[in-house]
Amino acid sequence: MGLTIKELIKTPMKRPALSILLFITGQLSYGQLNPQQVVAAAGNNSENGETKIEWSLGETVIATLTNGSTTLTQGFQQPGLSVTVIKSIEGLPFTIEAYPNPTEDLLLIKLDYSEARDVHYLLYDVNGKVLIQNKPESDISAIDMKNYTAGVYLLKVLQLHKEIMTFEIIKH
Repeated sequence: MGLTIKELIKTPMKRPALSILLFITGQLSYGQLNPQQVVAAAGNNSENGETKIEWSLGETVIATLTNGSTTLTQGFQQPGLSVTVIKSIEGLPFTIEAYPNPTEDLLLIKLDYSEARDVHYLLYDVNGKVLIQNKPESDISAIDMKNYTAGVYLLKVLQLHKEIMTFEIIKH
C-alpha cells in the first residue's frame, strides 16, 4: 500500500489524507520557524561592543540582583507574581513596599526612611469603603488580611494628606 505522493494526488479517495498530512506538516514547520515574541507596552535595546541589552515594559519582575553599582532585574510573565504599584510620586526620598502580594494573611508595609513624617495608609475594598486607616509605627507595619474575602483591594499611602503611592493588593 506504499503510494508515492504523485499516486496520492491522482487517487481521488486519498486526497483528504494528503491534505491533512500537508496541513499538519506545514503547521509543525511553521511553529519551528517562529521565534518567541513579547507583546509589551514599550521597550528598547542598546549595544556596547560585544554586550547587547534589550528590555521591555510590561514584564513581571521575578528577581533583582545587585553587585556594587550594577543592578540586573530579570523576569518574564511568571505566574503568581504581581507588580502592584498603581500610582507613585516621582522623587520620593524614601521607598515604600507592600508585600507579599498576592497575600493570604498578613500584608506587610515597609517604609524605608526613618525621617518620613506624617505618613499614613488606608486600605480600601473594591467598593471604595475604607477598611483600615493607620500610621506606621515602625519601619514595617502589618495588616491582618485573614478576615477579608478574596478579591482586589487598594492600599493608599499618604504624606501630609497627599497621596504619594497606591498599591493594588490581591487577597487569595
